[in-house]
Amino acid sequence: MIVCEGEKTEPGYLHKLISEYRVPTAKVRVHGEGGAAPISVVEYADEILDKDADFEHIFLVFDRDAHSTYQDAITKTYGFKKRRKLQSKNIEAVTSIPCFEVWLLLHVSTSCKPYGTGVPGTPPGKQVIRDLRAYPAFANYEKSKIDFFDEIKEETDNAIARAKRQVDQAQKAGSPVHHEDSSSRFFLIVDTLKKIASS
Repeated sequence: MIVCEGEKTEPGYLHKLISEYRVPTAKVRVHGEGGAAPISVVEYADEILDKDADFEHIFLVFDRDAHSTYQDAITKTYGFKKRRKLQSKNIEAVTSIPCFEVWLLLHVSTSCKPYGTGVPGTPPGKQVIRDLRAYPAFANYEKSKIDFFDEIKEETDNAIARAKRQVDQAQKAGSPVHHEDSSSRFFLIVDTLKKIASS
């Protein structure tokens, strides 16, 4: 089960990836109704899990951006593992700092540029999108369109390696988990989809 903050971009990208890897759709459930804040993603997942906990992997996808509920969402995600019926599950907070577009950027760039709190007047997420649009595959990038997928799909393994390296280097430099700027843990989902596809 994958619960996303965004209704279009992340679910749209995931559906393309699921199709590309030929993962049977019966094996993956993607929800884009998580809401606009990290805590709402976790609370929505909580509602689903109360009714149906029959998932091997549970991914909660949300961005850091400037959300005030970011840390609460991470804490609550860890809390799921304490529940008896969820103890055997793989439950992950799939965070991106500052936003999902960092994952896309990792397909075309090796940059580990931190975005911090953003340039005055420009939120960090908008800075990432500006940097993303500098690359031909994303020149016309809009959050609701996934027309870039075919141009970047061959770079997915490189994006995974870069994302893992980025998180590892930030933690070695002393950054707390889920606060590595910039970073994306979206590779956790992609790695799992690849494993399901090959099983």
